[in-house]
Amino acid sequence: MGPARRGLIFKFALKLSFGFPGLLPDWVYSMLDGCFDPRWINARGCPICEDSTDGKRDLAYAQGEWNLVECGTCRFTYGIRATDSPRKSNAGAGAQMRRQPAMLRLIAAKAWWRPLRLHTTEPHEILNELGPEFGNVVDISCHDKYLFSISSRFSVYGFETFSTLSVAGRNEAAQLGVTILRVSAVDGLSRFADRSLAGAVVHGHLERDTQARIVMELLGQKLQFDGIAVLMLPNHGSLSRWILGRRWYKFRFPEQVNYFRKRDIAVLAMRFGLEASFPFRPSFPIDDNFIAILKRKKQMEIY
Repeated sequence: MGPARRGLIFKFALKLSFGFPGLLPDWVYSMLDGCFDPRWINARGCPICEDSTDGKRDLAYAQGEWNLVECGTCRFTYGIRATDSPRKSNAGAGAQMRRQPAMLRLIAAKAWWRPLRLHTTEPHEILNELGPEFGNVVDISCHDKYLFSISSRFSVYGFETFSTLSVAGRNEAAQLGVTILRVSAVDGLSRFADRSLAGAVVHGHLERDTQARIVMELLGQKLQFDGIAVLMLPNHGSLSRWILGRRWYKFRFPEQVNYFRKRDIAVLAMRFGLEASFPFRPSFPIDDNFIAILKRKKQMEIY
């Protein structure tokens, strides 16, 4: 019996002993895989720490060619491959998506609890409340829900990165004076001068962009001193992800290539002169997303 087979048998016995597969965090099973049959990947570097060494562990969360790996240095989870132009709809032919667990599907199908749900603060509401009095604001990904809800005191620019506005959406944008640009996030942000952005709304983008690190770097350069960026991301560090493990329904292949935790965003923000805060976001049932507010670090004044 080879080491790989012994590893599988041992891992199955460990799961069976607890009576509930997925109860333990996946890093335990990944560690067992590495002990008996290590699989090291040489490909895309880590977006957080830029580690490009051989210390990436294949997590085998996806089937086929769309593998996820865990960085050996900072333990960030990301995809080593990506499509050239992922789309919001089906992410192209052959896209894979975890099905939502039966219990959550049942809860979502029943509407009795919706009146009891607490109001969930959305990114555009935070920007409208905490943003400067005026200035340029970019909506990266042109999300209809947020693009047309940003306060009229801002000059709004929408970047069509992975999705395309409908004809009705374009007409509404024209009526509201919103400028729509068909560019990537990096190209769009590069068009603005340094310290010229009052705010940015980033929803449904960083998890799909292989240039997420560059986007964060540009946000640090383009935000003015009182500007803010509001990010909304799937929470790879959530309780439900911890419980469901590789069956977490937020795993989407090959559409999403980055799986952020709060600490990952905090580290990236700090490296590019920003401070990250994470407001409490009540919801029911347990939310698998989180919001991050990025602001420029306050400079120390010495007299």
